[in-house]
Amino acid sequence: MEKRPSGTFSSNDPKLFAMAGIEPISTQQWEAAFHFFSRAWFQRLWIVQEAALSRALHFWCGDTGFPWSLLAEFVTWIYTVDWQYSLEPMHARQFTVQFTGIGSLYQIIEIGNCLDNGLNDPFIRKKLSLLFGIEGRQGAVAGFLGITIHMNQHRLVGDAKDKVYSPLAMTVRFQSHADEPLPKPEYDRTVQQIYQGTAEYPLEHSNSLAVLSLVDERVTRTVPGLPSWTPDWSVEMSHEPLIMLDRHDATKN
Repeated sequence: MEKRPSGTFSSNDPKLFAMAGIEPISTQQWEAAFHFFSRAWFQRLWIVQEAALSRALHFWCGDTGFPWSLLAEFVTWIYTVDWQYSLEPMHARQFTVQFTGIGSLYQIIEIGNCLDNGLNDPFIRKKLSLLFGIEGRQGAVAGFLGITIHMNQHRLVGDAKDKVYSPLAMTVRFQSHADEPLPKPEYDRTVQQIYQGTAEYPLEHSNSLAVLSLVDERVTRTVPGLPSWTPDWSVEMSHEPLIMLDRHDATKN
């Protein structure tokens, strides 16, 4: 499937659908899709594990049911043709829905592919290289844990401890590749203790200090007692990690 030509397209531009080889999608149909993806379900953290690890997932919305694969194909298709950035939203609220709902689901698809394909999956190798500077096997498991926590930092949880323990449950799949045992869930520990201990793991086992770039401004932190070098994963980062900015600096040789 070809990528769209450069330029701005509205959500009902016939050229856009002709290029993709599909029937036009009406404004009403786009609105229905945006409303569907605005549901809070897509923002919950534990659904990442449920969807990414499931072998045969069936999705139900009211009385309507369809396979998860159909939903995944639709979202993957939007990203394949680069519509996630070029679609002109009907209004500002839908613009937010487009990125939180569809983008959130695409992250789940990427994580699921990583869990299926292992640590050599192209997506995770790219993330390990960009975010943690990890090119080989050493430290890859610790890096995957850090990446998965960071990717899902914006999601909703009832307990701030699950911002670590849900990604940890997915990382356990690669336990046999780890140089050292992964941390174990201990709900009797405080959030501060859990976050600090989790931050120590990639520092000790990845030969990388990149986790320090995930530390946000002090004014955004909500967990009391965290050391200055420990990320507060209970809240979404207010900016892109410093290491990502450094690697995207076009002024460098």
